[in-house]
Amino acid sequence: MSGEARSPSGIVPSTRHGRGPAGGHESASVRAGKWALRAHAVMTRVRCQPAGSMSRGGLLVSIALAMSGALTLSACGTSRSAVQAAAAAARSTLSQNADSTTTMEDATAFGERPLAIVARGTFVLQTGFGYEAIDLPANGQQPTRTEYLAFAPTTAYLEPVSAEEALPKGKSWISVPLDGSSSLDASLPRLVEQLEGLTPRLLLAEVAWGATSATNAGQQVVDHAPLTEYVVTVALRKVLSGATGPMAKPLRAAVDKELAALESSRVDRSPSLRVTIWVDGPGLVEEVRGSVPGSGLGTDSVVISGFGAKIATSLPLRQQVVDITDLLPAAQGPFSPWVIASRA
Repeated sequence: MSGEARSPSGIVPSTRHGRGPAGGHESASVRAGKWALRAHAVMTRVRCQPAGSMSRGGLLVSIALAMSGALTLSACGTSRSAVQAAAAAARSTLSQNADSTTTMEDATAFGERPLAIVARGTFVLQTGFGYEAIDLPANGQQPTRTEYLAFAPTTAYLEPVSAEEALPKGKSWISVPLDGSSSLDASLPRLVEQLEGLTPRLLLAEVAWGATSATNAGQQVVDHAPLTEYVVTVALRKVLSGATGPMAKPLRAAVDKELAALESSRVDRSPSLRVTIWVDGPGLVEEVRGSVPGSGLGTDSVVISGFGAKIATSLPLRQQVVDITDLLPAAQGPFSPWVIASRA
């Protein structure tokens, strides 16, 4: 998929509201991004069996690659330490365009009870642009639904399931500042942390800028390709001081909330996390697993694929967007954009 654009020419995807690009409605690139998300298949990943039961083909592939030196980057006993290799792989991955499939276990952020959630996205990880679709199962009075997100470096956009009922007339997207706005923080203190945690970049950035130690846990063969597993300890305060680039402000805003959650916890007051990554031969992270304390997202497992894809970076039109802070004064009782997005 590396040479394939995410905005296929000649294909005009249908929209949930049945509206085209004319008359101030969403741009073709946003619709194309949503088309790509709808078409994105769930990636099937088969973990290798223990050494005694590995298939002959998988074993031969592993032996051949080891003999050729393809595992030099991530093997035990190399000149670079495990923590250096893990951080370098995370930084390399953050420079890529890629697809992601995120599975959240026991997520409590989206409804009345813990849920298993799947989100599929396509991202320009270096700049922060991207699109994502979150498949939410039925929960209480909320029906099964899909919520759509678009990302810019310091702003996220959420499209409610029924914009005509949920938003002011003529508006179809909610914008959310990701830079730690004080007005947003007072009403929705976990929202920025949740939005950042729904993308691959938060856990990757924490490994890239905050890794203090790592263990090489060995190799696995997935789809005939060897992956090296690293279990990484991340110091969150180191992330705050080390983060650079266009994503630094949103990253720091999210990490501040993680630190607050850890420090207020009676169970774990340690300002560090454990994140596990799986790195391929070229040195890119193909999967990352961890949690975002205090976010309600549960345990995240993010599969990353489609490296190098061409992704159209377009956002909702200004006249379609209402800022989330404009909705807060009118909210009756506890307010959540995830609840607004579920109205049918």
